[in-house]
Amino acid sequence: MSPENPTNPNDNQLFTVPADEFKANYR
Repeated sequence: MSPENPTNPNDNQLFTVPADEFKANYR
């Protein structure tokens, strides 16, 4: 999964949030 994957715009959103936000959502 790439942070710049044009075929998966939803995946891009995972990389737009801070690390803390990411961890909070994906514990």
